[in-house]
Amino acid sequence: MKKLQLAVILALVVCMVSGCAYFTNPSGISNNRGNADGTVTISVEEYNRLMRFEKLSNVLDVIEKRYYIEPNVDNMLEMALYGMLIGLEDPYTFSYDPVSWEKMWEEDEGKYVGIGIQVMPDPVTQEVTIIRVFNDSPAMKAGMRSGDRLVQVDDLLVTAQELYEAVGIMRGIEGESVFIAVMRGGERLEFDIVRASVQTNRVEYTMLDERTGLIVLYEFAGEAQEEFRQALKDLQAQGAEGLILDIRDNPGGWVYDAVSIADVFLSDAVVFYTQDRAGNIDETRTKKGALEIPLVLLVNENSASSSEILAGALQDHGAAKIVGTVTFGKGIIQDVVPLTGGGGYQFTSKQYLTPNKHPVHKIGITPDVVVELPEEQRGVYFLLGDLNDVQLKTALDTLHEMMGK
Repeated sequence: MKKLQLAVILALVVCMVSGCAYFTNPSGISNNRGNADGTVTISVEEYNRLMRFEKLSNVLDVIEKRYYIEPNVDNMLEMALYGMLIGLEDPYTFSYDPVSWEKMWEEDEGKYVGIGIQVMPDPVTQEVTIIRVFNDSPAMKAGMRSGDRLVQVDDLLVTAQELYEAVGIMRGIEGESVFIAVMRGGERLEFDIVRASVQTNRVEYTMLDERTGLIVLYEFAGEAQEEFRQALKDLQAQGAEGLILDIRDNPGGWVYDAVSIADVFLSDAVVFYTQDRAGNIDETRTKKGALEIPLVLLVNENSASSSEILAGALQDHGAAKIVGTVTFGKGIIQDVVPLTGGGGYQFTSKQYLTPNKHPVHKIGITPDVVVELPEEQRGVYFLLGDLNDVQLKTALDTLHEMMGK
C-alpha cells in the first residue's frame, strides 16, 4: 500500500518519462481502485516499477516544498523525459517539446519560415554538415554552400546534440535575421541571414541526353514518392530509356517512401527485413508488377537510412547498379510517438537488413562501382546535370554500358 499522493506523483513521473499516456498505463492507478481511506491498492509488480522512480519523486517532493520560488514542475518533468532519452546515448533517440514537434511536421510538409538549408549530424564526430542549400533560399543568396560545417547559430555553439535546438533558432519570424557561422575548409565564415518563407522541393530532374533521364531525390519526406513518380513519368515522355537516380547526401526519412519507390522497380520482392532486440524478423515486400528500365543509383557517404534501404534492395535484387562511395551506415529505424498534451519523442526500435540479410548499421552499402570525388570537387555545388561532376559522369558511363551505347 502507498499513500495516494506519492503513488500519483510516481505514476505521473512514469507516464511523463515513458510515454505511457500514449500507449498503456503501466502504473494501473485509476479512480475505481481507490479505497475509502484515501489510499489505492496496486500489485507488487506495479509497486516495484514505481519504486524505480522513487529518487525522482523524492527530489520533486523536496523542490516543491523548499525551492526558494514556486518551481515549474511541468518543465522539470519535461526535462526528466529529455534526460531519460539522452541516457540511452543514442543520437537518434530524443524528445520534442510541443514547439519542436510542430516544426518537425512543418518540415515534413515542406513549407516553413527559415533560411533554407538541410543538415546532417555525424554521431561519431558530432559535427553538423550542410548537405543541401535550397534554390532561391536566403542561405543560397547569402553564399552558403553544401559541404559547409555548421558551427554556430546566434549564441548557440552547434554539435549533433544541439542540432534540434539550432534548427528551432533558424526557424522563426519572417523578416528577422539570424546569425550563422560555418567552417569551410579551415576558414570560418559568418552570415547574418534574414528568414523567409522556404518551399522545399524533394525532387529535381532533367534529361542528360536524348535517352537518359536524371532524378535527384533529396529526402524521403512530404510528397517525395509522388514527386518521384511524376518526374519519372515526365522523363519517359521525353524519351528516357535509362535512368540515374541520385540520392547522394539524402539523409533518409520515412521508410514507406523508400518502399514506395522500390515498388516501381521490384515486383513482389523483399525490400528489407527488420530485426528487434529479441531477434524477431519481419519482412517488407513490394507489390506485383515493376518497371523494367536500366537503372543506376548514385550514392555517397551521406546517403543514409531510407536511402540505404532503397540502395540495398535494388542492389541485392540486381535491379540497379550502385555508383559512388560507401554509404553512411544508418541501419536502424526509429518510431515517432506523440505525447498526450503536446510534443513527442522518437526512439530506435529495430535494425534493418537488406534482402540478402546483410546488416547496414555502421557498415553501409558498398557500391558496385566505387568512385571518389577528387579533392577539388569536395563541397562544390554542381548545377543539375552538370557532367563536370565526376561521380555523375561515371554513373552516366555505367548506364550507357548497361544500355549498350
